[in-house]
Amino acid sequence: MKLRRHTVVVLTAVLVGVLVAMWVVDTAIAARSERLLSQRVAEHSHLGFAPEAYFGGLPFVSNFITGVVPSMYVSVTDVKVKPFGLLRTHTTITDVEVSADRLLAGDVAGAKAALITRGVNFDAVSLGRPMGITDLDISNPYDISPAGSAASEVKLTGTPPGFTGPVTVVAELRLKGKMFLLSPITVTDRSKLDDTQNDKLSDDDIFRAFRWELDTTTLPLSKQASYVSAAGGTVYFESQQRNVVVSMDDLAPVSDD
Repeated sequence: MKLRRHTVVVLTAVLVGVLVAMWVVDTAIAARSERLLSQRVAEHSHLGFAPEAYFGGLPFVSNFITGVVPSMYVSVTDVKVKPFGLLRTHTTITDVEVSADRLLAGDVAGAKAALITRGVNFDAVSLGRPMGITDLDISNPYDISPAGSAASEVKLTGTPPGFTGPVTVVAELRLKGKMFLLSPITVTDRSKLDDTQNDKLSDDDIFRAFRWELDTTTLPLSKQASYVSAAGGTVYFESQQRNVVVSMDDLAPVSDD
């Protein structure tokens, strides 16, 4: 009985050791492919840094057998895009058909994919720049948690040109064709304006100062935006394409540097 228990313990330990070793090897192979993909994107897009890259599939080597990567993404933080300044962009690709040797090399250009989703995040600085509001703050009007949930309305606080102090409005985020419309609907705080300006300005005057339009085809997306929301102190735009062939241009915008 003791011998049998000892054998079971030994076999269990061996099995655990083998599984851990396989996991380590699998993780190392995935990391290498992700690093090579990151380098390709950085070189193609003239980035001065390596973006974050990820290949899905558990275990990663199962992708070699199926020939399909269930999901992958590339995320680029602080890439300079005129006239907005520094933006965060990301590309998520679903069901990528790629051979084992090309996957090992981090090379997915020319691969077929079921879906490409590209996103762009505007933080307060990049959104405030074209609006001329240098102290802009973005928040969720209904969820005050640090991250906040996605919303189709946004609370904006800032000092538009010519204003004597910051004001706060709630605005709708809407897409109309290729155009993005930032449309204020409520003034929630104007108490920091001086008395003279506070008496002079109507709510409509404040709305005009925060109203903004953007042609979303000028964003580093594959086409015009199909979705917009606000969350975590940013405004997020997204576009999607189905049944496509992946190109390097899909993976990251070209920096203006």
